[in-house]
Amino acid sequence: MSSMKTDRLGTEKITTLLKELSLPAIAGMIINATYNVVDGIFIGRGVGKEALAGITVAFPVIMISFAIIIMITTGGSAMFSIYLGKRDEDKAKTCVGNSYTLTALILGLFILGASLFRFPILQAFGGRGEVLGYANDYMRIVLPFHFVLGFQVLWEHLTRAEGNARIPMRSIMISSILNIFLDYLFIMVFSWGVVGAAWATGLAQLVGTSYLALYLLRYSKRQVVERRHWRLNPTIVREILGVGFSSFARQVTFSVQALILNNVALAYGGDLGLAVLGVLSRIFNFLVLPVFGVIQGMQPIMSFNFGAGLYKRTRQTLGYSILGATGFLTLGCIVSQLFSVQVLSIFSQDPELIAVGARALRITTMLFPIISIQMVGSASFQSLKKPILALVFSVIRQVLLFIPLVAVLPLFLGLDGIWWTYPIADLVAMLATGVVLMAQMKKLRMDEVKIPAL
Repeated sequence: MSSMKTDRLGTEKITTLLKELSLPAIAGMIINATYNVVDGIFIGRGVGKEALAGITVAFPVIMISFAIIIMITTGGSAMFSIYLGKRDEDKAKTCVGNSYTLTALILGLFILGASLFRFPILQAFGGRGEVLGYANDYMRIVLPFHFVLGFQVLWEHLTRAEGNARIPMRSIMISSILNIFLDYLFIMVFSWGVVGAAWATGLAQLVGTSYLALYLLRYSKRQVVERRHWRLNPTIVREILGVGFSSFARQVTFSVQALILNNVALAYGGDLGLAVLGVLSRIFNFLVLPVFGVIQGMQPIMSFNFGAGLYKRTRQTLGYSILGATGFLTLGCIVSQLFSVQVLSIFSQDPELIAVGARALRITTMLFPIISIQMVGSASFQSLKKPILALVFSVIRQVLLFIPLVAVLPLFLGLDGIWWTYPIADLVAMLATGVVLMAQMKKLRMDEVKIPAL
């Protein structure tokens, strides 16, 4: 990737850059979200609601593994962009090499430990009887493939940080489309059940990662680094993990939240409650992943311009990103409110699951548009090299709001108490993030006067 293309992040019109970097990411995310929905449809219709409950039990463990991946990829790509903005090519490459080493070490150790102790872990997350069997079948196959997924996600982020969003989009498209095809083949034709779904996911990730590796070997001068860049540099490691830790904490708290949710849903709704949670998580992925596409397009632009001292452009990037994210979430909210029964009917023909799930979907998404401020705002703190703020506002919704509410509200409202936790936590988290975000933007505006734009 030429430096000229990367330099465009500091000179091109912000809206043009966001479209160029976000739209391919959004397209990839929508395709990926479609795969998640289709995967749930195949499992729900081809195996049954107990299988959906089993995947729900395994999901928190998968999320912790993904948290490690996201910590390293977001931290590594953010620092990569910042050093590119500072015109420090050697440190940018050291960020790449150290990200490779950290992925291999930290992710590899987690996968080994979680695989060895998966039964007690899955039992702690609510696995019982037939549901535990499905969860174990899925996790024992999917989790080892996360070592491959770690490099796929890392290369996608770094390639996007160089200013090329089409290659990561193609990688996601390849994985997602292949996953859907293999899901149909393994589940509906070969009748492999949950095992088939797991192999479909892993093999699709392997192919998508191979595509990225071939591209990087041929075209990327910054991501194919020398051996010395792989050696861990304490300063670079601290920066990568410091910036990325908020993403890790957010994903881990989602996992803790899922653990508590699984057990509360099991207590108040049995296997039906777990199955509804599984369906809702896939619907949320479909509705929210486009916002992560916006964020992925936003972060390299913000990081580069912040590193270059172009603070007006940094603020503009944030504003346009929030606007775009709000549009996607508003559309998702409208669909969820008007067509909840139809959406749930896609996943199952069980009348009880459809009725309970439709009501849950309407309640949980009623304030969806406002969460753009919390999602984009907390992600922007990483680009501004504010690891403490990024950490606090990544976990504030889950730890300080969601978990206490989901423990208390069901005592008074039963299963409905779980669903009402979502909009209440969303509202308070949005207000808290908005106040601090405005203060940070005000500081950047003041700094514009002190440091002239380059």
